[in-house]
Amino acid sequence: MPFVTMIVTTPSNTTSPTKDIGVDKLTLFVKDFGVKSISDCGFLVQPSTIDLSTGCTTDQLLFKDRYGVEVTGSKAFRNTDLYQATMNGRGLMIQFNPSKPYHPYNLVSDDRVLDERVQNVFNDLMQKGVKASWKDALLIRMDLAKNVLMDNPVNTYGTAFTWINQKRSKYVRQYPSGYGTSNDSWGAIFYDKGEESGEYEGNNLLRGEIQFKRHRKIVDAIGCKYVGQLGSLGMGALKEVYRDTMRDKVLKVSDYSNQYTIQYADEINVLQSLKTKSERTAIGEHMQMMGIPNFLEMYGSPKVYADVLEKAGFSKMTVSRHMKKLREKIDLFAMFYKDDRNTVGKMLRELTFKLVA
Repeated sequence: MPFVTMIVTTPSNTTSPTKDIGVDKLTLFVKDFGVKSISDCGFLVQPSTIDLSTGCTTDQLLFKDRYGVEVTGSKAFRNTDLYQATMNGRGLMIQFNPSKPYHPYNLVSDDRVLDERVQNVFNDLMQKGVKASWKDALLIRMDLAKNVLMDNPVNTYGTAFTWINQKRSKYVRQYPSGYGTSNDSWGAIFYDKGEESGEYEGNNLLRGEIQFKRHRKIVDAIGCKYVGQLGSLGMGALKEVYRDTMRDKVLKVSDYSNQYTIQYADEINVLQSLKTKSERTAIGEHMQMMGIPNFLEMYGSPKVYADVLEKAGFSKMTVSRHMKKLREKIDLFAMFYKDDRNTVGKMLRELTFKLVA
């Protein structure tokens, strides 16, 4: 097996990434809100399509300002550096990242700072004359994430990511420097945050995100309905939710069958390779190979063992024949196990240790 050297680049002039768990995205929904004036609110209106054959449109009432002026269309939206807000006739949806606008890769993980950044969004809307009971805004999306520095470049972990099988997954995305699996309620994504941010010069900064994509899923996971409850819950509880979900539902370390899959992933790969050569002899060869480390620990080399056999009375011809087979087994063992730095099992164990810690 060719020896491959993985080069990990570590930046010398970039802020060291924090490795704490933090909040990466929030989406809120406000059913009841008010707008002081359409001319000052900063929203743009997108009109509905028009059926040219009938001249009919599907414009809907989006909101009415305090002066009674009605605004109709398909939606009204406001996009800023801090958030995206949309009025769609059913209410006001606000999506924002409390981390990325403030730092290219480090996550907000402090209660006070998170509260300030949420309030920054509300303050901007209030300055534009939009009023609501902000603390009662429903949580309809929450992404929790963690940055970790891997032992190897992120793009070398592709084979390990494919072993992560989310239960009832509907969508799987695999690309050169990342992997994602999800359904309509929640999902997980792993990617090279240094490459994505363009601000970190290393190639080993992995971002592991857990995305709770529905209100009911958020309530089940963290026990909160409204954004105003996050302060009482605290970042400590959110971090535990991330660890528990990553351990039990993404990497499934606590699942008995999957725990064995991760523990013996390397052996499974070896058995699959041996089976490709010969299904009839694969198991026998694997059992013999498992004894090679003990042999090497005891004798060090086939030559020492050959001397032992000769002193035990075996002929040189018999010893030579068995030494040939033994060296073949040692070579086979070395081919599959010698460069074990990036085996699937080791990579999965590294992912588990660093993301769940």
